[in-house]
Amino acid sequence: MTTALSHIRSMNVVVSLDDDGSLDVRAQGRMSQQAWNDALEFAKEFKPEIIQDLKIETDMKGLLRDVGAKIETGPKLVFIPPLDGPSVDQARWDLAMELEGMFWEAYEKGMI
Repeated sequence: MTTALSHIRSMNVVVSLDDDGSLDVRAQGRMSQQAWNDALEFAKEFKPEIIQDLKIETDMKGLLRDVGAKIETGPKLVFIPPLDGPSVDQARWDLAMELEGMFWEAYEKGMI
């Protein structure tokens, strides 16, 4: 499954969120005027989906960092150091559960 985010990236375009949460669309390199117009039209049409996917991606990267985890081929979620139960570190456990939910959401959308 291809997401709107992965599709627009395949068009040689870089997308990101500005500080105010609006979508920033830039050409990654040189492209024809028609290709640029097509990319902008796609970005306008699928703006909510692209923004949502960028937010999921950003949130997931933050949780991966905060929890101490990475995504490996498979895909699988690997905790470093291994995740102990909630009785050992409740805060890390709670973040890991949030990350796991996001991981599966991203997987189901085809983002991973």
